[in-house]
Amino acid sequence: MSNFEQDDLMLRQAFQKSYQNIKMPEDLKQATLSEMMKNTKKTGKKLVGFGSAVAVLCAAALAFLVLRPSGVSYITPMEEGVYYDTVELKNGEIHFVKNRVAISITPNAGQIVIGGDSAVSTEEEKKTEVLEETVAESGGLLVFQETEQVSLPEIAEDNWSNIGEQTIYVTVLKTEEIRYQAVFEKNGTAYQVIGTDVTQKEFIDYLNDKINE
Repeated sequence: MSNFEQDDLMLRQAFQKSYQNIKMPEDLKQATLSEMMKNTKKTGKKLVGFGSAVAVLCAAALAFLVLRPSGVSYITPMEEGVYYDTVELKNGEIHFVKNRVAISITPNAGQIVIGGDSAVSTEEEKKTEVLEETVAESGGLLVFQETEQVSLPEIAEDNWSNIGEQTIYVTVLKTEEIRYQAVFEKNGTAYQVIGTDVTQKEFIDYLNDKINE
């Protein structure tokens, strides 16, 4: 076997190994490879062709990872105009607890402390910092806040929600302008997400974004 044939064989084996390890949809891998093989046949430069194929496949894999959708994966169908008491996700479940007052939480080294009156006092409201306000596509308002010290009412275990490993308490106030509110603690800091006159899906999508920031 000549040196060229030996190099060609080694490169083919290296390419096959690289190809198997690339994490991207198989149809995209096959389409990219097919295009590269066409170019290789046209030029007749096998070593350059195989090296280019690996490079292009790696670039395509990176683009797929960067550009792939990162939103919520829903199990509940989320039909337009339909309200759901519970929304099931592939990585969690959101329970919308009917509530008539604002809620929030007290950070305590990674735990949520429950107790006291669920109404937020004026003093507590002063300790809330608005981090972001966003107008939803529906025209409603989404607000993300950091809060220092407030209280939750007594909460039944089946009223807690979660997205992944993040525990959340979510309420809904059905007034003329429907209001959704979620509170959670992350890295020792308490946060709340409020959605006023937005859809359930807009609220959950926004909550998911804030939890995963």
